[in-house]
Amino acid sequence: VPDPGLFLRAHRERAERYVMTWLRVRSGWMYMLRLKDAEVTAIPTQWWRDFLYGETGRQDRDETTRNAQRARQIMHVFRHAFDVEDVDMDPSVPPVWFNRRYPSIPASVYPKIIWEIHELGFRQELLALDRLLVPMRDQGQLEDKEERREDLLERVFPDRSLYCVRQLPERDTGGLGALLPHARVSSLEAFRRVLSRWPKCPQSIYKSGPIATNMSAEEIVQREEELARFYIQTFYDESGRAPIVPRAFPWTEDLT
Repeated sequence: VPDPGLFLRAHRERAERYVMTWLRVRSGWMYMLRLKDAEVTAIPTQWWRDFLYGETGRQDRDETTRNAQRARQIMHVFRHAFDVEDVDMDPSVPPVWFNRRYPSIPASVYPKIIWEIHELGFRQELLALDRLLVPMRDQGQLEDKEERREDLLERVFPDRSLYCVRQLPERDTGGLGALLPHARVSSLEAFRRVLSRWPKCPQSIYKSGPIATNMSAEEIVQREEELARFYIQTFYDESGRAPIVPRAFPWTEDLT
């Protein structure tokens, strides 16, 4: 999924254009990520930037230039993922986000869309890293093993979903981004069980007892910090960059 920083670093007008385009392709992209034979590889941030900004009057008419060649590569990649013609890119039709159409993005909604992009990025990266570190080599039972993997990872998230956010959080939902340490316990313990299977996992993680609600808030945070350090360092060692991490949901009184 796009790097959340792409939306956060852009000035307001450009960021809004990125968001509106993202919302138009979001459902199709999330569906595509569930397909194991889609063969979509990492897409550079610059390609996402160009795709989300869309065509402009400054498009290079000379098809032999570097910019024109990159534009063709970008469209080839996205068409490989799904048929762009089947995605409603008509700017006159407001895109849909969680069953509501938005002709423009209200100030109270924009942070929630950015939160979801962080959440999607974290879920996809966690799944990809787990597949790398805990490979399923037995082709005869590969599908069953992959289902067990997904079931294990889904327990980290309150909505039990790896490929999409099923619904926006409620205040007492919990999850890794919950504000109170005790509300994060269930997700933290599920996360600990995932990391315990990874090579080089510290004994203090995989041999320790479960993270439980009868612990003090200080002890929960201490265990959480150890999990976070191991995950972030492992991701960096394998990818050469920092991971996308989950964020606290941006609560406001107005969800419209």
